[in-house]
Amino acid sequence: MCPDAQGGPWCCIFRRLAFLVQKLGGTIQRLLAHTHCAASHALCVWLFLPCLVLSGCSVIPVRVAAELAPPARGEFDPFAPRHDRARNDRSGNVEAESPSRTPAVWYQMPALDELPLANGQIIAMDGREPHGFFATMFAVEYQPWTHLGIVAIEADGPVVYDVNGSFFFLPGASPAKHGSGYVRRWRLREFLESRSSAGQFLGIFSPPPGVDVDRMLAFVRQHHAAETRFDHFYDLSDQRALYCSEFVALAVQAGGGDPVIPIPAIDNRSISVIREYVGITTPSFILPGQLADVRRLVILVTPDVPVRHIDVHFEIRRELHRRFSRDARIGTLVGISPLNRSMVWRESVAEFIRQTLEAFPKIEYDVAKIRLEVRRMADQFFVNVPASPVVASSP
Repeated sequence: MCPDAQGGPWCCIFRRLAFLVQKLGGTIQRLLAHTHCAASHALCVWLFLPCLVLSGCSVIPVRVAAELAPPARGEFDPFAPRHDRARNDRSGNVEAESPSRTPAVWYQMPALDELPLANGQIIAMDGREPHGFFATMFAVEYQPWTHLGIVAIEADGPVVYDVNGSFFFLPGASPAKHGSGYVRRWRLREFLESRSSAGQFLGIFSPPPGVDVDRMLAFVRQHHAAETRFDHFYDLSDQRALYCSEFVALAVQAGGGDPVIPIPAIDNRSISVIREYVGITTPSFILPGQLADVRRLVILVTPDVPVRHIDVHFEIRRELHRRFSRDARIGTLVGISPLNRSMVWRESVAEFIRQTLEAFPKIEYDVAKIRLEVRRMADQFFVNVPASPVVASSP
């Protein structure tokens, strides 16, 4: 970041970079309009962080940059590693509360014609990178998965309908004000290929029982024909624009399903700074995991993620969310790579994820036991426990 003082060679360089970024902004925006954004619930912000960093303080406010800075000495850091920590292992007995999963049919990246597809299925996705994790960071409760779409079998084959968008950053303006995006229709093959190339895994779920799939798809096609915009403000009170999980929740409701109860926004100062900058003031969110009930799981599609790691992956993120208390700062969890300016986990967090995944060599169906084991490993690995509970923000 350039210093606050005016003039100087570094500020000159940053001003030139800012000019280039802004000139290329329209092209970037058009490209991203045709590219799936793995993040949800204000998470497209993080795909633009390279532009923000390169364009210097002429675009990104100092207060936002401060939230992304590395942990300072003496700062409360819920992800500081223990100096005396031993490698995470499965030693010690952890009594599970109760089994919470029954085995489903699992596949390792099947061919398209092998997928058990049907109209109205809900397709969910997630990945290893930290971008999508912020889908859960804006809400007080963790939910797995970061994006949703709806499957339809049409004359040209299976397709996926979803809605996504991208923010556009200009100095002094809310990024959401200049965002783009709309309801899209993908050939399923293209959709799967784009997810696979991004290193993501997917789950396909049956719609809730009793839902009229024809009415559900009529809602979806109506919004596709109308080119309904992506809702950059995540405002559940305004259905002229929709975000991914809101789109699917309303489609299910149009088919006669129950309304989805939104989850309140988290009361965290650091998250509030980001929300204020982006322009997201909504008091609650509908998260993808609320519509991806494991009891309705049809199949997992995992191009390069071992299936035994899927439940562990989600429980690791649940634990990171739990530790990100109201006193924590975003920069203690993630940072910006100096090589390619992408978002990366802090070193201690990345090491905890790696060790914990390796500690589960077998397929585990008992999610309750996995959750307790992951929490025990986190207590062994990190110095701090949450200083204060995660609570909902005030209305």
